[in-house]
Amino acid sequence: MPDLYDHRLRPAQPPTPSADAFTIHRAQVADDLSLAYLHEGIGGYPLLPIHGYPETKRIWWRNIKPLASAGYEVIVPDLRGYGDSDLAIDDSYDIALYSRELHTLMSDVLGHERFGVVAGDVGGAVAVDLLHRFVGVVDKLVYFNTVPPILLDDFIAAGIDLTTIKSMGDGFMASFGAATRALECAMAIQKAFAAHNEVAEEPLRVRIGLSAGEPIAEAEDLFGTSVILAARIADHAQGGQIMLANVVRELVAGK
Repeated sequence: MPDLYDHRLRPAQPPTPSADAFTIHRAQVADDLSLAYLHEGIGGYPLLPIHGYPETKRIWWRNIKPLASAGYEVIVPDLRGYGDSDLAIDDSYDIALYSRELHTLMSDVLGHERFGVVAGDVGGAVAVDLLHRFVGVVDKLVYFNTVPPILLDDFIAAGIDLTTIKSMGDGFMASFGAATRALECAMAIQKAFAAHNEVAEEPLRVRIGLSAGEPIAEAEDLFGTSVILAARIADHAQGGQIMLANVVRELVAGK
């Protein structure tokens, strides 16, 4: 496949610091979990860059020194389960947990009452949750390559076409009226593939992610935050697995 990107058009890039250029700090943010983070430019305006998936704090490696030199106190964490941060003992990973733990790091550990956030991908969803969950804490926000907040009335009032907010990818999307029906379907799909693989020369394995929420249906398509979160959860699964958001696990418990 030909390379369609002309590298001569790429802006000049700052040099990449060595792997050991920054000191890795650790902070306990839950009873059984600590986060790893970088802390440069102490005394400046506190700025929290949040990585996405499948990334770590290293995605910001070339930005840290320029930001610190520009007067920012740069705090760059690994989310739980990423990079040098701890894995969750109970295998819990979701946007709300990421958000709460970053708030603990910034406010309780480092003592910042207000700070700015820059984030991409999953980090963008975490940043928006952080802004709304802890009102007044985030006073500046830049996010990119992520899911916009679903503020339908505001979008319509602004004349924005809702069909432009849609999921993209190479998988299938399905919506169910109940979490139990979604899980039953997911299990039936995996059982069917397992039966196929017992006799197939080339086995097929699929990853399934389940999230809860009300998707937006338009023109025979599904889109919105719940669709994007389900796709992100599926990205964490291995072939043949079904991975659930915590809220789905709670909805189907005992049923």
